[in-house]
Amino acid sequence: METSNVANKAFRLDSVVEYENCKPAVTRVVDARYGQVNVVALPEGVELPEHLAPAEVLIYVLEGEADFRINGEKNMLTVGDSIIMAGGTPHSVKAKANTKFMLIKLAD
Repeated sequence: METSNVANKAFRLDSVVEYENCKPAVTRVVDARYGQVNVVALPEGVELPEHLAPAEVLIYVLEGEADFRINGEKNMLTVGDSIIMAGGTPHSVKAKANTKFMLIKLAD
């Protein structure tokens, strides 16, 4: 995971991370005591297997389209869509197209 130095300047969230061949890429934009902001790039077809949300998180899709399965329920998100998950929620993600999303994780 890379960390971006964008403090105190204008930038585009979708430009802080680039797609990697057949695997997810993550850039941390903010890392503070109250939480983190990461931008994730998933190439088309790449899937993050089911795992637990480490804390309450907000997802906001910047580009593309992805299937977020939360507690087994399918949620197809596209550009501009958001979803909130409680900490400990089982979920998985599969990119249906090249997809970038912002993940805001709130500290416990």
